[in-house]
Amino acid sequence: MTLAEEKLAPLQATLYFMAGNDDLASIDQVVSEFQHIRNPDMTHFEIDGGYEIIGCSNANMTPWFCARDIEEDELTGKLNTLAGMIQHPEQTIAVLHVPPYASGLDTCPELDKNLKIITEGGQVVMKSAGSTAVKTFIEKVQPMLSLHGHIHESPGHVRIGHTLAINAGSEYAEGIMKAAIINLENGKVKGHLLISG
Repeated sequence: MTLAEEKLAPLQATLYFMAGNDDLASIDQVVSEFQHIRNPDMTHFEIDGGYEIIGCSNANMTPWFCARDIEEDELTGKLNTLAGMIQHPEQTIAVLHVPPYASGLDTCPELDKNLKIITEGGQVVMKSAGSTAVKTFIEKVQPMLSLHGHIHESPGHVRIGHTLAINAGSEYAEGIMKAAIINLENGKVKGHLLISG
């Protein structure tokens, strides 16, 4: 964070950084100490170009019971709060850690009660593990763009109505950084590219 702040300050640029479901709340305090790094979790920012950013770091319950895992009904309440902050959905970037359920951005190996990967016929059994609350939020609110993480094995993009939903995926355990470059122009997503390195 200190390095990011040093690079951002002379440019007067802002980095939007949000924790994920397995990150402790203490991370939020660290982020708040920097002038050019902002946390969109459960808040609303207006940025250059007339765009809005909202965020939610929580996920629906996982087998690991992580720090920010919550039940779907509680997640629905948080997303409804965020929906009330949005002025222009068609120019809103929704940073929602968990992807929408059954979207293709939430496919991961199914686990047994001992957290072992289930296989059938030598093949890993896959399942959707995203959030129904997030899916409903996107379907109702229709933000311009929704950005997700959480399900590392499921990079990609999908349209849900007018919303472009993106999960860059993750291979951090292998030392590979994944990201999405998104070009916004005149209130619209003009293009995007998933990258790794």
